[in-house]
Amino acid sequence: MANIVTFLCLYILSSTLLLSRITMANPGLSIQLIHCDSPESPLYQPNLTQSHRTQKLVLLSKAHAMRLTKDLHSKYINNSNANVVRAKIDYQKDSIYMAQVSIGTFRRTPPISYFLDVDTGSGIIWIQCQECRNPGHHCFYQRQPLFPSLESLSYKTCL
Repeated sequence: MANIVTFLCLYILSSTLLLSRITMANPGLSIQLIHCDSPESPLYQPNLTQSHRTQKLVLLSKAHAMRLTKDLHSKYINNSNANVVRAKIDYQKDSIYMAQVSIGTFRRTPPISYFLDVDTGSGIIWIQCQECRNPGHHCFYQRQPLFPSLESLSYKTCL
């Protein structure tokens, strides 16, 4: 009986160690959320005092609540034309969290890192591709280069 207990203990211990090695070797996808007031954020403003940062967050929260109220109002009351796109991209105006992710699979280069605006009120993440320069499309200003979707082996059109 003691041999079985010893064997089971060694089996559980070795399995745990093996699994921890496997999970450490292949972490999968991880995304770091970066608060807008963190020095790591591209939105960071080092000249703001703590009082100004708090005031800015209060204003951002109020603006976010007003936008959600407006979206709900237009969705449930003013949905006379469902084909009209009403969303406006206000990049960097009410961003609280950014995420730095690397995307794309390329033959000769590593994935490209981008900062994404994380909108906790939406499940959709958008990134601008080079195709926004094509006729009939529109690009909004960004400091980072446009994503080279035609060169990416993992890119797929979703619309």
